[in-house]
Amino acid sequence: MKARYVILGLAFLVAVAVAKPEGFPRGQVVSRVDCAGPPGQSYALYLPTNYGALKKWPAIFAFDPMGQGSRPAGLLQPAAEKYGYIVVASNNSRNGPVIDSVEAMQAVWIDSRARFSIDDKRIYAVGFSGGARTAMRFGLSLSGRVRGVLPAGGGLPPDMEVKSPPSFAVYGIVGIRDFNYGEMKDLDRRWAGWGVPHHLEVTEQEHRWPSQEAFLRGIEWMELQAIKSGSLPPNAELLGALFAARLGRVRELRKAGNITAAYLESESVLQDFQGLCDVSEAEAWRSELQKSADINKLLKREKKREAEREQLDARLTARLGAAQANIASSTADPAALRKSINALDIDSLRREAQSGKDEDRRIVAVRQIQRILVVGFEDANFYFGQQDPRRALKSLEVAALGQPQNPEIQFLMARTWALDHDERNALKALAKAAELGFSSPERIEREPAFAPLRQDPRYAETLAKIRAHSESGNH
Repeated sequence: MKARYVILGLAFLVAVAVAKPEGFPRGQVVSRVDCAGPPGQSYALYLPTNYGALKKWPAIFAFDPMGQGSRPAGLLQPAAEKYGYIVVASNNSRNGPVIDSVEAMQAVWIDSRARFSIDDKRIYAVGFSGGARTAMRFGLSLSGRVRGVLPAGGGLPPDMEVKSPPSFAVYGIVGIRDFNYGEMKDLDRRWAGWGVPHHLEVTEQEHRWPSQEAFLRGIEWMELQAIKSGSLPPNAELLGALFAARLGRVRELRKAGNITAAYLESESVLQDFQGLCDVSEAEAWRSELQKSADINKLLKREKKREAEREQLDARLTARLGAAQANIASSTADPAALRKSINALDIDSLRREAQSGKDEDRRIVAVRQIQRILVVGFEDANFYFGQQDPRRALKSLEVAALGQPQNPEIQFLMARTWALDHDERNALKALAKAAELGFSSPERIEREPAFAPLRQDPRYAETLAKIRAHSESGNH
């Protein structure tokens, strides 16, 4: 997908949408709003309690990697309610072909602007993992209209080359144990090099959606950028509250003994609030932190640790790349393929992830286990789409190394065995998915690959178990 196509497509949609009021519930997440345009396109919606069509409201467009719009809508709800944002979260954008996400972006953009009173000068995008890349694509495609993007655990789309400074601010969120940590650091450095407003919040978590609290901080930071840019009028009360909260964060980090992070946060506070309020207290704190320890030595030490983690991460990632190459090859020797998969050494990674001896090796091991799972999933879905069950099954074998008790993997294995006309193994994998708690009977019933299985009594028995999981709320 060429970036130009996406930009031109969305720019055209900007001109054709016309806002009109609609009667939707306020103050609660609506899980599905069907788009008036393309059939099958829908989104989760959140309207603030005091929403009314007589004024324009800022809007957040959110993208989940699995097409579950209610998830980001729920995570954004507290911030959206507090600061008065409409949330529009696609139920169709997901990891997979770029064109699918582009169509989902276009559908939610035109439909929401036709229904709701949206302020075109205050458009934001949020996403996680592959959804973060979609959010960045959304921002780049609507250059000049999107004011900020909050990508979590994922950066720029790999097919879009960005040569000039974008016009939107970026508040990135990533866990230190997230396998996309390096990608997010690179994104932050890129925005810093361009002199575009940026902030990177590093959490302790792995590769998952951030918390409501993290998104609240991100939206508050975007409110601050809107004041700085003139999109919002100055608000002394809001600025005072935000400034106090950020100083509190410096205090927490210092109390926890993390002098390096406290110092960097104090620098960030000064950068964000300089010229907006009295920052003398933050300047005093920064000066005190500089005196309390040799901050330059601490910063160098942390930089060295990070470089060592990245080097170890790269070496282990190369092993995964070798396994992928062997799976993709049409001439790979089965023994070589088996050797490359065994070289991932998942048992050692698990020991490292659970060990308390070396924090840096533990961080890298957790990243690698996640990477193995996600890469295996993504490759398997690609090969399934190519009608290539052999490679899809090998990729699922890799994914299962990362998370052997994941019922989704067994569902995908069942689907792939069925594509390969192996009904025995397909039914076996489906039964395993049920045993592990798979709880989506509608996916089983909709899957075309399972058509040959539906007359088998074992299929009906397994489907009944999966229905029971669904009805009991065992998700």
